[in-house]
Amino acid sequence: MSGALQYLSDFPHSVGESSVGTSKVLAGIHVPSAGRSTGGSWLSTEGRVVLSHTVLIVDDSPLIRHSLRACLEQNIDWEVCGEAENGQIAVEKVKVLHPDVVILDLQMPVMNGMEAARLISGIAPGTAMVMFTIHGSEQLRKDARAAGVRDVLSKAERFPDCLLASLRSICNEH
Repeated sequence: MSGALQYLSDFPHSVGESSVGTSKVLAGIHVPSAGRSTGGSWLSTEGRVVLSHTVLIVDDSPLIRHSLRACLEQNIDWEVCGEAENGQIAVEKVKVLHPDVVILDLQMPVMNGMEAARLISGIAPGTAMVMFTIHGSEQLRKDARAAGVRDVLSKAERFPDCLLASLRSICNEH
């Protein structure tokens, strides 16, 4: 191994564990996204390397996907690695992209978010999931948690603040 990747491999894993909001920054090193660390990937931003978490956005509405992407891309702690318009595509993308977090809508064609969460939990148990839906009953929260979802957020809430707080919380649990 040579170059920046070797240099980063010399760091203890605690560098990657500093997590959201307190990410360690290594000045002047360019490491491609393929250089993944525990809980995120190394990205170069303005000559700095920061730890970010990869996110897969899953919603049947292109407008919602676009809004979520725009919200996440304003923050260097998050890298949107892909999008899917239904649960079946999401499951396939999780197998290929290995995101740290999946944001799932509940009601989608082909495969709903609950079934996708169950399958994702089986194939990628380390992947955190947040359900982002217009529904918000206590029974839904219970069913979602049983399927491996860590948090259920309402689309009616102030979504940027609630979503980012939820993502930070679940990523700090790792």
